[in-house]
Amino acid sequence: MNSEEMIKKLYGSAETQKMFIFCMLLITANRLQTLFDQSVPDLSLKQIILLAIVRYSKEPMTFTQLAKLLGCSRQNVKKLADVLVKKGYVTLQPNPEDQRSVCLYPT
Repeated sequence: MNSEEMIKKLYGSAETQKMFIFCMLLITANRLQTLFDQSVPDLSLKQIILLAIVRYSKEPMTFTQLAKLLGCSRQNVKKLADVLVKKGYVTLQPNPEDQRSVCLYPT
């Protein structure tokens, strides 16, 4: 019996299967966060993700652009960025294209 057949046997309806898959995704996300929190105690998983995006982006990104990319609020990105600035991982500088916004740069 393959995994698809086993899931169908154990969880029946398509709705129940969707709920099972959703729960498994959340469990996996929690396990990944725990793994990262244990191996990199100085940074949270969200901070690591933001830092990686900033580090490997070809162009500087604003809080608004990062928020859209991460699927969260601009304020949440600002809080994450403030911690990364205090820890010396990034700097904030005016956006070269629009002086009203700020971009994150890796240090």
